Amino acid sequence: MKYTKYSMLRDLRTLGITSFQWNDTPLRKDVQSRMAGSVAKGEDAGRAEVLEYCWTLYEGALNGDGDQLIGRQKDLGELRTNFYRSISGLGSVANARGVPMSTNFDSNTHANLQQMDKWAKVCNDAWIIGGVHRGAIFRLASPLIIENLWNKNGYFVVTAREIIGLMHFGYTLEQVGPWQCMVPKSPVKSQIADLVIYDKLIKRRETLAQAVELCGTPGMDSNAKAAAQVNAFHQRHAR
Repeated sequence: MKYTKYSMLRDLRTLGITSFQWNDTPLRKDVQSRMAGSVAKGEDAGRAEVLEYCWTLYEGALNGDGDQLIGRQKDLGELRTNFYRSISGLGSVANARGVPMSTNFDSNTHANLQQMDKWAKVCNDAWIIGGVHRGAIFRLASPLIIENLWNKNGYFVVTAREIIGLMHFGYTLEQVGPWQCMVPKSPVKSQIADLVIYDKLIKRRETLAQAVELCGTPGMDSNAKAAAQVNAFHQRHAR
């Protein structure tokens, strides 16, 4: 079932989320004005801020069009530099290193890429769920090798979190042109996606063994071929 802003807030309360644990960037003035109503009603200020990020990402993905891109930041950065800056429809304004000069709060950005000045797992989950509820196709920008799936400190790299979630919500991996893509196959499973289910899923599946299994999942063994095809595709479209 699609989120309302209140039902998303309810799930953030259930998850006990009250802050961006890994980012001390100052509170944006535009976000402060958006969250003022929630705070006035007694909502925790930190949770109200996270809600504005989650809701913006969810709503943008839900109402967007085209494929969403998932993968490691370094790979997405290369794609922005080499490809998306020159072809309309994906990405946003970026500098010479491919780093976005805007965020998903800005009107000149597209929801196909998740780009914010603050980041948390739950925000990325909200962006994924928005695309799932829309029935979006997700392109993989990073090959599914263990370095892109498991952090040596003992947890999933976000790419693994994305793939695990998409598979649970009715997606399968397919080769679409030069891309490896997660393609929706079960609208029923897609519509049950929410932040609480996603969180419980990851807590249950977040193991090194699961990450290793992803590397060998049928249909996921063409990473080298896909990478070569993508590189050739970029070269053909370079300007």
